[in-house]
Amino acid sequence: MVPLPTCCSLCRVSCRRDGKIHRVPSLFAAGLVAVLALASAAGSPLLAAGVVLVQGIFAFGAVRQAGVPGAAVATWLAFGVGAGTSVWFVVDDIPKLTPMARLLAAGFLLAIVVQLWRRHGRPLLTASLSVTVTAVVLAALPAALVALRTGDAGAYAVGLGLLGVAIVLVVDGVGGRSVLARMLAVLAAAAAAVMLVMLVSMADVPEVGAVVLAAFGALLAVAALYAVDRLAAESSTGEKQPDGGGDILELVAVDIRPLQLTLPIIMAAPVIYLLGRLLIG
Repeated sequence: MVPLPTCCSLCRVSCRRDGKIHRVPSLFAAGLVAVLALASAAGSPLLAAGVVLVQGIFAFGAVRQAGVPGAAVATWLAFGVGAGTSVWFVVDDIPKLTPMARLLAAGFLLAIVVQLWRRHGRPLLTASLSVTVTAVVLAALPAALVALRTGDAGAYAVGLGLLGVAIVLVVDGVGGRSVLARMLAVLAAAAAAVMLVMLVSMADVPEVGAVVLAAFGALLAVAALYAVDRLAAESSTGEKQPDGGGDILELVAVDIRPLQLTLPIIMAAPVIYLLGRLLIG
């Protein structure tokens, strides 16, 4: 029997035999978020290019290493749907998620057809299909930032949401990984949003909306970091393989670096879009 995929299925280790997990400094992830914020200020096409970069890191860094048959197909399908959604938003220039829904539907259909075409037995088929569908959805989510950018005051909404994400990542990067430190980072994001609205001319942005956007962006970044921490903990438990073949830490390596770089953006993007549309426009 082959087990269904867990959260480890989207990234296969590159951890040492002593169980130490390879991490990338969170400051690198904060730098990636800063690049997206600057690209948003420059316009939708540049933001879409930055989002496609994030989608590429996720697809070719995390999905490609999934320990299931058809991982290569899942990689290209996830990247194709994600990048296609980002480009479509720029072309349409309308802050609606219709293109994402259409491409996700097409992606689901292709995932089912491709995986059913394979002959690996039902357990392996289920695992492959689960990973493929999950990868397609996660790869498409960051494109919501591009859709938000095309709306009125979209640049401000995207920037404020990413501000919260960046502050949490900076705090995490300097060693603030405790619950208290991360909650203080959320409060700092809200305070920074208020100061930014007061110091910069943002006539279309209410202070309450700015605080909510930055705070929820920060909260989703915290949730993403906890998910990465959980993944690291699970990959270092020393569990046995189903066939009792040996220690998992000696046989499988999980590289969490792609998820460290991209998961905060992936998780925050749809919430930033929703709140940005509701509170700012």
